Amino acid sequence: MIEYEYYNFPFEEKEKIVNDTLQNARDTKAKIGKILEGEIKSMNDIPNDIKQELFKDNSTLKRYDAELTKLNTDLADLKKVNAEPRFIKPIEQKIKTIENRKLSFAINELEKAHLASDVAINSCYSHIKNLTLDKAKAY
Repeated sequence: MIEYEYYNFPFEEKEKIVNDTLQNARDTKAKIGKILEGEIKSMNDIPNDIKQELFKDNSTLKRYDAELTKLNTDLADLKKVNAEPRFIKPIEQKIKTIENRKLSFAINELEKAHLASDVAINSCYSHIKNLTLDKAKAY
């Protein structure tokens, strides 16, 4: 979105800010749209730069990661001692369930970011319209 400082700049600088914001929103929308068009089967199908940008401080994904780490450790410990399959299978199933929940959550976050890009683009168009009107009034 456009910062509040934007309103203190002259027309040319406002235009540059709006155009830069518009281009960034378009780029983000295109990048996320391309990801969503593809088949996302795992977190590995989401590029690292997008994961860093969208998920870096997400507490829900961190919670899923912590659960997966603990379950994978428990599973490895059980396999080391050659535990019976009846002990191993439920943990493996729980790992799959949490991985699926994590992926669903990540896809939902991608869809939200895609929609947020639309909002940013529409906001920029509104600012461009207002700038054009202000320029016309100034002349």
